[in-house]
Amino acid sequence: MNIGYFGPIGSFTHEATLKLINEAGINLIEKPTIEMLFEGLSKDELEKIVVPIENSVEGAVNVTMDMLSHVEGIYIERELVLKINQNLLIKKNSDKNDIKFIYSHSQALAQCRSYLSQNYPEAEQRATLSTSAAAKLVQESDDSLAIGSIAAASILT
Repeated sequence: MNIGYFGPIGSFTHEATLKLINEAGINLIEKPTIEMLFEGLSKDELEKIVVPIENSVEGAVNVTMDMLSHVEGIYIERELVLKINQNLLIKKNSDKNDIKFIYSHSQALAQCRSYLSQNYPEAEQRATLSTSAAAKLVQESDDSLAIGSIAAASILT
């Protein structure tokens, strides 16, 4: 069975997928966008998908809600409430006082809006496809940080 999730590895949806799916014979397939997951369902490339639906700070994940309402034959099988702990991810030996860019998924940026405006008011916030993608960008930079999971931090080591 092929089960897709909003990836890459290290994303919160990847973490949720691992908590939900612990069966033998399952192929986990990451997709970089929620739209691609629903497309995979429509084309019978994926039997099931794991997507974020809402969070307590920013509310509904609009793209997921839109796709659920527009793609026929889709239903919610299971639900998982996952406690999200956002972390500041910075490349080793970078100076937090030199931060010019902050990368993360738009939901994570919104969730951390107050903290970022108080602590990094001059830094430019840039949305990425996922928190893991943000961590990968920071890996290549000395003047940026990312917001993401502890799993995403492993990208920086």
